[in-house]
Amino acid sequence: MSNNKGFSLVEIVVVITVLMIILSVVVLNFGNVVKWQLNKCAESIDDNLNSIKVTTLSDSQKNSGLTLSDNDGYLYMEINDNDPIKLGVFSVTVYYEDINRANVASVDVEDQSITMSFNNNGAFNEIEEINGMYVKSIVITKGSYTRSIICERLTGKHYISE
Repeated sequence: MSNNKGFSLVEIVVVITVLMIILSVVVLNFGNVVKWQLNKCAESIDDNLNSIKVTTLSDSQKNSGLTLSDNDGYLYMEINDNDPIKLGVFSVTVYYEDINRANVASVDVEDQSITMSFNNNGAFNEIEEINGMYVKSIVITKGSYTRSIICERLTGKHYISE
């Protein structure tokens, strides 16, 4: 009788191969998870902008707004002074322009919260925190992935760019 107390070379190679296959699947799917989270965040902001626009158009007495802010490294969205909704760990930059579309600048939501609203004609109002400026786009970033919500000041249209 042989007293075999170890693993054979074939067993070790098989285990390492299986672990490498599992690791490669996990690494490849990590990018898809980040893209999914980014798309979900952009869609949530875009959908809530739609909701606020409809609310404003249907009831001109109601002042509706969407505020994006960063707290403890997390992006939050607050609608009409309700409890903030935690969207996740994203970097958000809001680009804005003056009424002549000449003065284009940006602000990082981590540095300053931004509130967007619509007037009773459906057009974007001025950004509450920056007088005389209107939202041009909202750029959401996570790692090397980016999504943008393009905003048309006069019509109030907004869409997620591809």
